[in-house]
Amino acid sequence: MSASFLNIDLEIESPEPLEYLALQLSEHEIHYLYCGESKGGHLATFECNQIGAISPDTLIDTFTQAIDSLDDRAKKLWSQAHRKTFDIGYEADAKPGNFRSEIRPETIAAISKVGASLILTIYPRPKI
Repeated sequence: MSASFLNIDLEIESPEPLEYLALQLSEHEIHYLYCGESKGGHLATFECNQIGAISPDTLIDTFTQAIDSLDDRAKKLWSQAHRKTFDIGYEADAKPGNFRSEIRPETIAAISKVGASLILTIYPRPKI
């Protein structure tokens, strides 16, 4: 199996509007893809675009440092959210074999510290 890391999205669902939180996170290397109403509340989705050595660990570190540095108003919005998920995206083909991607213990601890969960999504590689 040939696979490669694509990106990490942070998804937040809350009963409260998330625009202020989105503005706070965008002061870091984090871009919001969507921020608005959703079925049953409010949804904000984010992506971290960095140049250089990119791995799940480095991107999650950027996210968690930004979350740790939020002001009190944004931290309250973060804590009121009922879903906070880091979604690690990979792209893979259907060839036999395996693929491994390690997430460091420090990264797992940082995710837990901010009260988020982790999802792995594997997308099929487009046929050329």
